[in-house]
Amino acid sequence: MSRYIIVISDKAMNDIDKIVDYICDELKVPFTARRYHDDLINTIKGLSTYAGSIGISQSNYIQSLCGPNARRINFKKQAIIYTIEGDYVYIRRIIAGALIL
Repeated sequence: MSRYIIVISDKAMNDIDKIVDYICDELKVPFTARRYHDDLINTIKGLSTYAGSIGISQSNYIQSLCGPNARRINFKKQAIIYTIEGDYVYIRRIIAGALIL
């Protein structure tokens, strides 16, 4: 079984930071923010074993945001958008799932 190497883009890291900061600072639940962060990162790491089994997204929004081969998985109310290039999975963005039509 082949494994993918996960690369998280600067934009995706910024998205993660914004989500965690919002939970910690605005909602005032730092423990939940830390757990959310850890669970999100573990979900992303899990793509190393199954990223290729997810189909390419048919959403025009996702394709325009991250390219024609972008794929999506859900994490809670967020969408993790990524592309695969060879042995690499590039995490492009983490956005609110409600934004995607």
